[in-house]
Amino acid sequence: MGNVVEFPTEARGEVMFNNLKTQVENLEERYQVLDAMHAEMNSLEHELKTLEKDYDVALRAYGQVVGDNNIEVGFFEYSTLSILEVDADKDEITIRWGNSDTHVIGELSED
Repeated sequence: MGNVVEFPTEARGEVMFNNLKTQVENLEERYQVLDAMHAEMNSLEHELKTLEKDYDVALRAYGQVVGDNNIEVGFFEYSTLSILEVDADKDEITIRWGNSDTHVIGELSED
């Protein structure tokens, strides 16, 4: 058998230590970015809640002026209070504002 050369474990441990230290720094940086993104998302959600309330008030007022059946369908997309229901048996489209105020707004067409 030949001579066995042992590699120094101290250098190997130092390399592993430095590798772990680099990984910790990378993780800390990414968690800081993630925390900032969560804070920004939370702020944006609060802002959107206010905008949605204002939008619902404006949409409801518009419906009262022009009639619910004259509201453009696309305007309902961002409303948090309007619920459109389709009854194929009666050929009706109904809007419900929140938990009350149900109005038939149109009939289904064969288009």
